[in-house]
Parts: sequence; C-alpha cells; structure tokens
Amino acid sequence: MTDNPSHHKIPRLVPGILFALAALWLYWPVLRPGALLFGNDTIFHDYIMLFYGWSALKHGSLSLWLPHLYCGIPFIGSFAFCPWYPPALAFLVVPFPLAFNLQYILHSFLAGAFTYRLLRAMNLDRISSGFGGLAFQLCGHFATLAYPGHLQKVQAIVWIPL
Repeated sequence: MTDNPSHHKIPRLVPGILFALAALWLYWPVLRPGALLFGNDTIFHDYIMLFYGWSALKHGSLSLWLPHLYCGIPFIGSFAFCPWYPPALAFLVVPFPLAFNLQYILHSFLAGAFTYRLLRAMNLDRISSGFGGLAFQLCGHFATLAYPGHLQKVQAIVWIPL
C-alpha cells in the first residue's frame, strides 16, 4: 500500500469538524434571519453598546462617550466595545444581529480547537484531546454565557488554553 499524504490529513480534520458541528448544533436556532441571542445583559447593555459603536465606526467615527446608557459612560475605554479584536470585524461586513450571533458560534468553535491544541501539546492522543476540546466547548459555564449576553467573557475565555 502506498503512503498517501491526504490519508494522513483526514484524521487531523475530524476534531475541527466536530468542534464546528458542536458550535452549530448549540447555536443553530440563532442563525435564522432576525434571531438574536438575548438575555437581560444583551438587551439592556451589550447589544446597545455594540450597535452604537459599530454603527458609528461604519460612518467613520470612533465614539469616546456613550450618552445612551447610565446617563453617559466612557465608551472606547470600556471592555464592551473592542473594535480592534480581529473576530469582531464581522460587525463591519455582516448585518448586525447575525454578526452578534456569529461571535458566539465562532468562539464556541475556537474554545474546542484551542483546548484540543493545548491537550495535544501535552502529548494526549487525538481522541482524548478531542473529548477535552468538546468538554470545554460545551461545558456548562462556557456554553451558558450566551443566554445572559456575556459576549466579552466568551471572547476572553476561549484564549485561556493558549
């Protein structure tokens, strides 16, 4: 039997495909038009801040102050609006509600993938590392941050394994 390089690459793709499928399975309901992942923090805080910031940025201005919450708050200095975080650039090219929801899907996938890479670096086999990645991606704390609207926590937590 000849050694086929593509044969060796297929098993390496399987964990990534599983992490993508798990993220899509978890957040599938919010991929339809007009859907929004929401909770109290999303509706009363995060959505307003992000919509305000990205709308201003699309029109060429970077707001230092947000006058619409809490009688006004510092804006660009808060951790709620992070225009230089690369995955957040989706807000510039995708309709806002969809970009908001895609952040959770993308970061769910990254949580599994980064944990997988960490476990592989610790010399665990692919199957064990895959289970570890899925366990982190779907764990109760991480997966449930979406409902209350803690997008910034989700974005920060995925980088812990790296």
